[in-house]
Amino acid sequence: IRRRVAKYREDNLKLEKRISERTIELESLNQKLSELATEDSLTGVLNRRALEQGLQREWYRCLDQRRPLSALMIDVDHFKQYNDKFGHLEGDVLLREIAQSLKTNHDSKRELLARFGGEEFALLLPGVSLEDAVQRADKIRLAVTEHNRNITVSIGVAGFVPSIQMEQISLLRRADAALYRAKRAGRNRVEKDND
Repeated sequence: IRRRVAKYREDNLKLEKRISERTIELESLNQKLSELATEDSLTGVLNRRALEQGLQREWYRCLDQRRPLSALMIDVDHFKQYNDKFGHLEGDVLLREIAQSLKTNHDSKRELLARFGGEEFALLLPGVSLEDAVQRADKIRLAVTEHNRNITVSIGVAGFVPSIQMEQISLLRRADAALYRAKRAGRNRVEKDND
């Protein structure tokens, strides 16, 4: 009986060790899956899903604290022509370079940078007023051009103190509308929300 009990305990310890190893393995895989679910695989910045989650979180935080929340919508000028001239693989390289330039010009602890789609990026700036966000956008525009002289970006900026009556998505819509005004006004410029 003692030998059987000892064997049972030994087998049980081996099984517990294997379960522990598998649990650690699964936790690591779940962490990787979580990162993949929120990271844009091409550029390495956050994806649109993460942007929407971050917008909700920051919206309520700024609403509670009565602080402004600003957004920049950043679009690569003439990207289609670049792709047509150099090919999609070079276009991908360019998007990665621009994403890297944007990463170096934002504070990942306080701000949220994401690829919105295609050649468009978004930057959320919690606690930043519209006027400060416009200045920040112009610095980013210049930094991207300085990094690659053949490329320019247009940026639309919106910012306000959130209210209960407003929809969260209105911040991005207003920044996007300002972006398209910048495009229509000649590109390589910053336009702010007029509402």
